[in-house]
Amino acid sequence: MKVRTIIQIVLAVVIIGLGFLLFKNFKKDIDFDNEYTARRNACAEKLKVIRTLEEAYKQTYGVYCGDFDTLINRLMNEDSLLVNKEEYDEEAIAKAGITVHDVQNMASDEARDKGFIVERRGYVNPIEEFRKKKDNKDFVIRDPKSGVDRQITDEEIRNIRYVPGFGKDKEFGLVAKQNEGVWVFMAWIDFEDLYVGDKIDPVLLKNKIAAINEKSKKLLEQNPDADPIYTSWRVGDTLKPETRGNFE
Repeated sequence: MKVRTIIQIVLAVVIIGLGFLLFKNFKKDIDFDNEYTARRNACAEKLKVIRTLEEAYKQTYGVYCGDFDTLINRLMNEDSLLVNKEEYDEEAIAKAGITVHDVQNMASDEARDKGFIVERRGYVNPIEEFRKKKDNKDFVIRDPKSGVDRQITDEEIRNIRYVPGFGKDKEFGLVAKQNEGVWVFMAWIDFEDLYVGDKIDPVLLKNKIAAINEKSKKLLEQNPDADPIYTSWRVGDTLKPETRGNFE
């Protein structure tokens, strides 16, 4: 075999080997980014629900709650939210010789003035009241099996503390306190706790965290009043009355 032919074969093998290594590294980066995004989205769904629960608790009891047991048990088991509800006074409607359908066709102010619609105060379950709000998107989650958006179930609310992907082995952190007389709360999961396992390359994670910290450092050097860039997925803030999540 000619020397030139041998060299060509060797070069071809080297090129194929380098191509395989490049593809492997490229695929590793893609797999990491996909897993990073998937876990962020799964945590974001739960953190949004936790935020809604905290808002319901604050509306009901005047404070935020830093304990999952208390937060969930009180909201789900106590009819403690005082609300004003408008109801039809069926007795007054019957005395007037009309029907509820007739009242529904009246102007609201006229129906109230004639006593057909009255306002009553009563205690209701906070969770059920929040579920009735059509503009409340944080109680809507994507079903993992069907991929269809739906309202969260009671059982899922009871398990809202658990970080997705870890069963009941890992929980979100939760804290609530007063900061300069204002109640604040925060729920979170650190990247070091979330991004572990066979699907996560520890070197890529370390580089990701380092890049975020460096970006946050430069941001704060340019604007000390800016919000840091965190290496955790979180909702709320312990330093100010903020309820946004850093995934939004």
